[in-house]
Amino acid sequence: MLLPTGVQRTAVGVARVRAAESRREDRLFADPYAKAFVRAATGSRSQAEYAAPRERSAGGAALAARIVLRTRFFDDYLLRAAEAGCRQVVLLAAGLDTRAFRLA
Repeated sequence: MLLPTGVQRTAVGVARVRAAESRREDRLFADPYAKAFVRAATGSRSQAEYAAPRERSAGGAALAARIVLRTRFFDDYLLRAAEAGCRQVVLLAAGLDTRAFRLA
């Protein structure tokens, strides 16, 4: 995979997990931008790149589950903070994060 300058594999991997989660009927969150980020970073137009996850090792499945749960946790946390009056959030090492665009 040839990545554009400055895009790390981990950021694309997290976007790929978010895209797969977004396609599930019982998803914990929706990230309508993740698929486009994966496509732009990898140059692939294959549905397999951002569809349901491929079979993974137990460690890979655990990592994907952690990413999904962490995304939902921080989405909920940041929405509550905004409702309580927080006006600015700084996400360090956020990679291809889309919260600024997908959360109210």
